[in-house]
Amino acid sequence: MDIGGIGVIGQIKGRMQWHNARQTVLAQNVANVDTPGYRGKDFQPFKVESPMDRQLGMRPVQTNPQHMQIAGSFDNGPRSSKVTGYEMTPYRNSVTAEQEMLKVTQNQLDYQIATTVYQRNIGLLKMAIRR
Repeated sequence: MDIGGIGVIGQIKGRMQWHNARQTVLAQNVANVDTPGYRGKDFQPFKVESPMDRQLGMRPVQTNPQHMQIAGSFDNGPRSSKVTGYEMTPYRNSVTAEQEMLKVTQNQLDYQIATTVYQRNIGLLKMAIRR
């Protein structure tokens, strides 16, 4: 039985894979901090598809700019993935070591949270099966 087919567990598994792939990209950015002309890369934010989106086949849309928007609830087009820094690096590339290391650290923390949630869900399943 594939437990990845269970809704929450499948989403957590997908998020963990996203963090793993993002870590590789961020490590490449750190490795190329001194490379002249290197443009840093990053992934689009991880997006979880809600069950309602799948069932109804539609998403909420902000139809009036005066309507209140909850962060991350509406998809108003593609987000920019440009890397912009607050300082110019010595070799005039778009990567600063400090910013990339902050991203790496945040990515590691987010991955650890996802693994903890995954382990807890597996523990709940095991407890339900035993009883």
